[in-house]
Amino acid sequence: MSCILYLKVPDSIKNKPQIEVPSLNSASGEIDGWTQFQWGTNTMKDIYQLREQTQHVVRPVEGKLLMFPCWLNHMVWPFRGEGERRTLSANFNIHDSPEVTKQFSER
Repeated sequence: MSCILYLKVPDSIKNKPQIEVPSLNSASGEIDGWTQFQWGTNTMKDIYQLREQTQHVVRPVEGKLLMFPCWLNHMVWPFRGEGERRTLSANFNIHDSPEVTKQFSER
């Protein structure tokens, strides 16, 4: 598993209006400093074929914790505004205890 915890979010990100769908290629700067998850490809052909969306952007909010499988592609859009954007990121493994493993192997 992987996780991201937003510790500090600058006013230049906090004060931007919430958007539902970012503009093409996110070149407008609307989502600078936001985290993006992608689990497929997005092309114009996909749009014309009415394929479902395969990406999602998350606006940083202080105290918000995101947890996701480590194989999920993710990135943060560059942030060049005023202020400091601080996050804590971590990867960890989840293992069953010997008692739980034994219990399931006896079934």
